[in-house]
Amino acid sequence: MQRLQLVARENTLHLLENVTIYHHSQSFFIPLFLMEQSRGIFLFEYKNWSYKDLKNATIQKATQQDSSKNTLAFEKAHQFIRLKLDNVDFSDIPIFNFLMMENLSFQEYESLDDTIKRLLPKERIIFNNFSSHDILGSIIKTEISQNKLFNPSIVIGTIFTQYAILDNSNSFILASQEQMKFIDYILPSIYTLKGVSRSGKTSVILLKAIVEKLQDSSLNIVIIKPISLDCDLLQKKLFDILTYAKIDTTLISIEIMTPKDFVNKYLSKINLPLLINNFFINPLLTKKYLNAVDLIICDDYEMYPSEFLTYLQKIDNQTKLLIVENAKENDNELAFTRNFELK
Repeated sequence: MQRLQLVARENTLHLLENVTIYHHSQSFFIPLFLMEQSRGIFLFEYKNWSYKDLKNATIQKATQQDSSKNTLAFEKAHQFIRLKLDNVDFSDIPIFNFLMMENLSFQEYESLDDTIKRLLPKERIIFNNFSSHDILGSIIKTEISQNKLFNPSIVIGTIFTQYAILDNSNSFILASQEQMKFIDYILPSIYTLKGVSRSGKTSVILLKAIVEKLQDSSLNIVIIKPISLDCDLLQKKLFDILTYAKIDTTLISIEIMTPKDFVNKYLSKINLPLLINNFFINPLLTKKYLNAVDLIICDDYEMYPSEFLTYLQKIDNQTKLLIVENAKENDNELAFTRNFELK
């Protein structure tokens, strides 16, 4: 894996690890995805087969296996990718399949039965004793597209729509590596996302909420924004992303509300005086009323009353809290460091 990462870095290739394609109500996991803009897409699948496993194997035994898991067919992965690319200009992009043979050397492969070699052609295998140069050689041996160059941002953002950020002109741009890392991050009970101004924090937390729902449709997620207009704009962006991503909108029920609406809906049963006006809330009395909320995302954290912020930080551990705030001067714990202007 480290060798492939090195090849990608040194040759401006786009490598994604352990990623999932979402299409309507279905999903498909891909261990390694690599793209080279003049050749196309490369899919890699790990195999632990050793020489001992394969030396007595025959084509008859091999063909009894599930081809989607144990051969270079990769039919289901191809199907998902083609479905995602169906409506864009790169639907004809070539897709190449490779096996990462962690326990098999090239020399051991050469002594295998010819029927196995026909099933597992060596030009599609990355052997455990391959150098970075050998890996690059296997990739560049594939045929160069004679028609056009494939834009990695469009291709990757269309296939993996959880990484496609909607800008202010309703165009999609590919998330940065640090943004992708956060989208895939397993959130603890309380987490603070810090970033410089215009680093895409709001757009990325929306993608994060979508991914959380796709992974577990039973989750109840609430995003808190300061005012109603912010909520309306984010709700529209949510709908546009789901439409672009070809995701079943009935599966994604994410509530977007102001602090006042949040209190009214989830805490109105606590008959406390001045509850709505000054957010004076006793956390010990409110835990049981938030059992229905699994994740609260509090965007623009610095714009809320201090009492409300204190309450959010004392929520029961069963409800996760994601706090999103602009970085302060000399802040060394930044998740998003890149400042970019969305068009």
